[in-house]
Amino acid sequence: MNKTLAGVAIGGGMLWLYGWPMMIRGVATLLIWFVGRATVPTAEPTTVLGVANFVGPPLSSLFFLVALACAKDVRAKYGITLPFISAVARTTDQPEGSADPAHGQAVATLDSYEESYASTSGSSSTLDMEFFTTSLKAMVVDLCQQASISAGVYVASFKGLAVSYQVAAMQSALPAYGTAWALGFSLAAKSVGPQLIASGVKRAFPGFAAIVVAYGLAVGLLSGVAGVVPFHSYLAANYGESACGYASSEGCAPVYASIFGGETGLPSTFERAFSVAAALNTIYLLVKPLLYACMDIDFMMYTSLASIVFAFLPAILASEYASGAPAYAIFLSMYAPHMLLIPVFLARLYANCRRILRGESGPWSEFARHHERAESYRASVSLVSIKETLVCSGALVSDSSALVHVEIPAESNAGQI
Repeated sequence: MNKTLAGVAIGGGMLWLYGWPMMIRGVATLLIWFVGRATVPTAEPTTVLGVANFVGPPLSSLFFLVALACAKDVRAKYGITLPFISAVARTTDQPEGSADPAHGQAVATLDSYEESYASTSGSSSTLDMEFFTTSLKAMVVDLCQQASISAGVYVASFKGLAVSYQVAAMQSALPAYGTAWALGFSLAAKSVGPQLIASGVKRAFPGFAAIVVAYGLAVGLLSGVAGVVPFHSYLAANYGESACGYASSEGCAPVYASIFGGETGLPSTFERAFSVAAALNTIYLLVKPLLYACMDIDFMMYTSLASIVFAFLPAILASEYASGAPAYAIFLSMYAPHMLLIPVFLARLYANCRRILRGESGPWSEFARHHERAESYRASVSLVSIKETLVCSGALVSDSSALVHVEIPAESNAGQI
């Protein structure tokens, strides 16, 4: 649920509604952990940690819903209706004692706009099905990415403690050297990119995409090469610290040697595999939301499925039968789909940007058309509701020339107010 609500906040450009729930979730988790450990010292640490991780998400979701209920302008703009809260306040009945005919005319005008928007936008069931199928396709893209990583972890677990530990150590280090570098620009690509395309300034999108891609390539090299290769021994000691306990007894010394020693030890694995995976993951996290902004979901789904068949499966089989499945080979196999998808996504993004600059249509065209017509409808709701409120309060006299007129285009991309 948290991810769904976060997607609503990002899609609507409400970054404040995206950041505060995250902060509340993190603070709640820390408070419950430290207070629980201090007040109930006999409690199992795993139990306290489980409670702390469970309470945070509901609190952040509750804050999101309360904030959304209080944000009347946001609900009115996006047509969001919550239980017992109207998205746009309006009185449909003639107030008692009022004989002003402008009230009924304003309501009739609003009803005609609703009918116009519904008739030109298609049935709600059709739009709901389109939204549902598009969401499923986007989910397939993420599932393909996660499938290769999960499968690699399972393969490593069957290869023994040393291989499994090395893969787990590198995977735990990846957020600090991959995700953290890309998170800010990735968030900007998710929120700014679609708005540039849908708001009618599509020609600004190629320049924005070029900046994001350039940043991704630069940061990918910095985080994956300059930030890892010279310090691979330190990273291995830092993220493999818990395995040092195996060196404290003679019976466990072979396990310690298998984790840290030789050409397949953790320091070598960080240098040979983690550096590549960190660079690929950083670039991928920045290129993917740019294609999402173009609504090129079908292309992304089919290529992601193809990456499992033509990249991950050959790589994981080669690591098993050609090299005996050391940790570095398995870890590279987990991110082999990125090696295929990054150049393919970049080529597709370049083609989309060229079509946008030439004014051609593409996957984004239908989305932009729905967006502009929805904005026209929302404008009609807001303006007519204001008119109605003024009429009901007596601040506006009955005058047909003063009524708001909003035209909702059937085919064109521009709304006139």
